[in-house]
Amino acid sequence: MSDSPDGVLQRDQAADFFLWLPRYAIEGRSLTCLVDVCRASNSLIGSGTGDLARELAEALGLNGKEIASWSIEPFNTPFYAHDIDADDLLDYMIPAWRLELRIDDWDGPAPEPVVGPISFWGYDETWIRDRAPWDFSAHETIVIALNGPDPDLSFLDAVR
Repeated sequence: MSDSPDGVLQRDQAADFFLWLPRYAIEGRSLTCLVDVCRASNSLIGSGTGDLARELAEALGLNGKEIASWSIEPFNTPFYAHDIDADDLLDYMIPAWRLELRIDDWDGPAPEPVVGPISFWGYDETWIRDRAPWDFSAHETIVIALNGPDPDLSFLDAVR
């Protein structure tokens, strides 16, 4: 990051992650947010940290509220991939994470959902420390197929 002449921080690099499809629900004074996190760089997310959850909440505009609980679950998906016409399944299957945040002291309506992407600059200390490579076979694969009443899912035959 760099400072501009007017003192505003400028992002001088591509985003590390994109946040997609945040969904919000309010029950009593608790707000729950589910959002998909996809990598936009070479970074991955390990088990996550409270700091990472707070920074992701800020990127979603949930500033200034204490996070009561959070969880992050990895999955594989072609849904957010850029090269879905690739010949090799692993060329268009990408790592992603489903983040769930709960804020207990919510006082207002749920934020307006946006499709995304919402750019996020940051990193997960648990992945930086270990730098474990992504193992597609260790995670659930979620496929969203929206091509009519009889979708062609033959490409799933290649998934083991």
